[in-house]
Amino acid sequence: MIITILFVIGIAIAALVVAGPFFGFRTNIVLSGSMEPAIGTGSVIITRPVAPDHIQVGDIIIFSSGSGRFLTTHRVIGIERTPELRFITKGDANQDKDPAPIPSDQVLGKLLVVIPSLGFLISYIRNPLGLVLLIGIPAVIILAFELDKLWVRGEK
Repeated sequence: MIITILFVIGIAIAALVVAGPFFGFRTNIVLSGSMEPAIGTGSVIITRPVAPDHIQVGDIIIFSSGSGRFLTTHRVIGIERTPELRFITKGDANQDKDPAPIPSDQVLGKLLVVIPSLGFLISYIRNPLGLVLLIGIPAVIILAFELDKLWVRGEK
């Protein structure tokens, strides 16, 4: 029963990761500890698109830097309407709020799901050695067992 539930959850998350971008969902790996303990370093986060006027104080949002090169995920601690909509944000682990309010056009989405530590595995298999260790070695072991069944034991 538990295995079935975990399998269904895994399939749902995989579907969201694969098909999500077609519907505006984003998947990112958290690289810093600024949102700990709510979101740990190495977590995978899935965010969904949201209209800026639906964001409230306390929501966790993902936004781009002014240059668009960096993404940040922080909690909204205040909202300004002077005259455009801007969000005052802060990482939960940070002492101070972020240096400048975030314009609504830089907001990319609102936090939907946090998957702790999965980002470490994803980062690991993105490099060639990690991919070989995660896929290549198990494949060789399975192949060895199958060859053992065919040649040594004579099973078909």
